[in-house]
Amino acid sequence: MISRIFDKIFHDVFFGIFVIITFIAICAIFGTNFFGVILAAVFLAISYAIFPKIHKKYSNISDKNLSIAFLIMLAIMLIVQFLLALNMISKPITDWHVINEVSKSYAINGNMEHIYDNLPYNRDYLARYTNNNGITVLFSFYYRIIYLISGTIPIEAPVILNTLFISASVVFCYLIAKKAFGNFHALITMLLCILFLPYYTYCTYFYTDSISMPFVILSIYLFICGYDSKKILNKIILFFFSGISCAIGFELKGSVIIALIAVIVYMIYKGGIKKILLGSGTIIAGFLVIAIAFNGLVSSLQITDEETLYREQYPLTHWVMMGLKDDGNFDQADSTFTYRAGNYDEKKAANIQEIGNRISNYGVFGLINHFIIKANFTWSDGTYWISHHIYNPYNGRNFLHEFFLMDGNWFPIFKAISSGMQLCMLIMICVSLFSCVKKPRFDYITLMHIITFGVYLFFLIWETRSRYIFNFTPIFIIIWADGIINILNKLKKPPTLRDKLTKQAEVV
Repeated sequence: MISRIFDKIFHDVFFGIFVIITFIAICAIFGTNFFGVILAAVFLAISYAIFPKIHKKYSNISDKNLSIAFLIMLAIMLIVQFLLALNMISKPITDWHVINEVSKSYAINGNMEHIYDNLPYNRDYLARYTNNNGITVLFSFYYRIIYLISGTIPIEAPVILNTLFISASVVFCYLIAKKAFGNFHALITMLLCILFLPYYTYCTYFYTDSISMPFVILSIYLFICGYDSKKILNKIILFFFSGISCAIGFELKGSVIIALIAVIVYMIYKGGIKKILLGSGTIIAGFLVIAIAFNGLVSSLQITDEETLYREQYPLTHWVMMGLKDDGNFDQADSTFTYRAGNYDEKKAANIQEIGNRISNYGVFGLINHFIIKANFTWSDGTYWISHHIYNPYNGRNFLHEFFLMDGNWFPIFKAISSGMQLCMLIMICVSLFSCVKKPRFDYITLMHIITFGVYLFFLIWETRSRYIFNFTPIFIIIWADGIINILNKLKKPPTLRDKLTKQAEVV
């Protein structure tokens, strides 16, 4: 009874919110990129024509045929990813540049003593932005291994790792769809992944958004396997490793904590006090093991000291404060404000006071309008902000950059296609949500909805931009596939007498 009430309230509210987001995105894209809306309509029309045929032929696809199709699509994706990535390598900029230089310094020297020698304007960066310790440690160790083997750190090295991480995310996405929803859902999910442009354009941009992604999706996959397992020992092992994977992702990008909260909420939603205690306790235990171990590792590396940390570290309130300004994007004035506020406690106090001022200045309706602007800024950009980060080609510009850079001759084509695909995804998420409004399903699609709702809420409060939700796109694609399948089931005609006779003849 409680589950039904929760399901009804949750899906009614989230469906209403997401319909508003989608409508605003359509209006925004229509105003700035008219062809994006036209292409969305074209993509939906093509889907209407093609997917029913795929459904008719492959709705009962066998495990063997699905595996063959999956491997072919994954191979094609990897080839295209590497071709694009290696021909579009870009010089790192901003935080990406700092982390790359620090990691190379560690790789060459074997310690953290000289990490700022080439970064005179970014001294104590890792004390200020402790949220980037995870990716710094990962690349430091990765570069160190490569340096010890080859004596150099080729620019291709991080691009290759990043491409493999994105591809691994697609594999885990496919496995979730297959495990939770069946073979046909997995087939549609994989088709959408191979068509999703950011999984190609992001290969050259090796940063937290893509590096954290496989750990988010693996965590969810392990949770589902554990929740479905009949053996207690298997449950404990899978839940524990789900927590470990989530913790690794969290150390790489803080928003991954959404996945941990979502699975606990889902277990409460499903009910069963023993399952809730066993599942949440084991997952949290796995999470804490990695969190404690990582803190110990960071201390042993001597990235910074307590005195510098207290003087420089930005409190979490900084990103909440920044999220309350304009569209919620990074703001240099806000960063300077926090930097100059004093030590950690003084920074936190100054942030809290400014947060109160901004909320008060907005008022109720002003704050609602601000949230609408933020949501549109976060969810309507199908390029996921990539063109802002790869504008400085390592080996000079080539014809590919004409598509993907904002000043490129063919960038409007890339922008229109990306916007059209993004609108299709948002519309199909609405369809999936509506299917649960009409009839509660109590399956794992609700978990995907809870995660997406968590992402939505988190970036209403936090600093935001479209690339910040990139590491959750496999979840969105699974829901996108669910929306398509819901429509296909509605379009499916009941079998005729001829169909029944044909099926009986095949059996005989």
